Amino acid sequence: MKKSEKSLARGLLLAACALSAGLFTACSQDAETDVPASGGTDVEVTATVSDMVGALTRTASGGLNTADTGFSAFSISGASTEVAVKVDNGSGTYGDAYTYTLTGAKAISAPTSKPQFPGTVTSVSVYGWYPANSGSQTFTVSTDQTTDLNYLASDILVAQPQTCTRAKSGSNWNVTAANLTFQHVMSKVGFTVTPGTGVTLKKIEIVSAYPTVTLSQSGSTVTAAGSGTVTDIKLWDNTSTSVVTTYGVFAPKTYSSATFLKVTAEVGGVEGVVNYTVNGNFEAGKVYTASLNVNATDVETGTVTLSDWSSDEAPSLELGN
Repeated sequence: MKKSEKSLARGLLLAACALSAGLFTACSQDAETDVPASGGTDVEVTATVSDMVGALTRTASGGLNTADTGFSAFSISGASTEVAVKVDNGSGTYGDAYTYTLTGAKAISAPTSKPQFPGTVTSVSVYGWYPANSGSQTFTVSTDQTTDLNYLASDILVAQPQTCTRAKSGSNWNVTAANLTFQHVMSKVGFTVTPGTGVTLKKIEIVSAYPTVTLSQSGSTVTAAGSGTVTDIKLWDNTSTSVVTTYGVFAPKTYSSATFLKVTAEVGGVEGVVNYTVNGNFEAGKVYTASLNVNATDVETGTVTLSDWSSDEAPSLELGN
């Protein structure tokens, strides 16, 4: 069997999507005038979205955006424009999420009813996630990511807890920012698939992915974990005799010599499936890319062996047989 072309890509920390100076910048200002220290001060989670670094989402053509696009979901018709934010009571207990709205790729607006400092508390903790998901921290991962909308709905971003404080200055309150930095918490994979002579590509799928992702907050950390009966995620579903590049996201997972990728192709009018197995760990917030050739012999035999993770470049993915 002809050895597939391989392409090693270092896991790219999708802090690549991080907002270097913070998505939310709380105003440092006289938020209230002549308000007693017993309460009534808004937790100011207003203002700007700063530049993002690196690739945020895939483009409509299946590649990756490499320019600084901010929350690029804002420009895609039908995509969610809501960001969820939670504020604690100063003692680590969080209430319901507040919904903020994207007003541009690098700007958000606060809800009409803003979170407030409770009682005499002067310091609260704030964290957030996108998409807002109606305030729920349990997400359903789309099993069909062939559309940008389904892909974006599954590409979960989380901002770890940060502190917002207020201090009395005369008769006024000064509120100091809770600077939130959003990062991807899913694993991302990208494949460039080249069909050999006489091969027509039909479908590309991730195999045995978790269908549910739950965000859990403990102290100053929010983590994402997959659960449920594993399922396949369709990344591309079309017909092509030329090169196909596609990306998808799934819950972080370790594959122990298990099928990871499935390519459906047709040779001489007969459709077959090539299964690729992998032994390695897909981590949160990292992207793994690989190139492979799908030849007629691969489709006929139905299996291609993937090498273990490279020990000198971690994380990396080697496709071959």
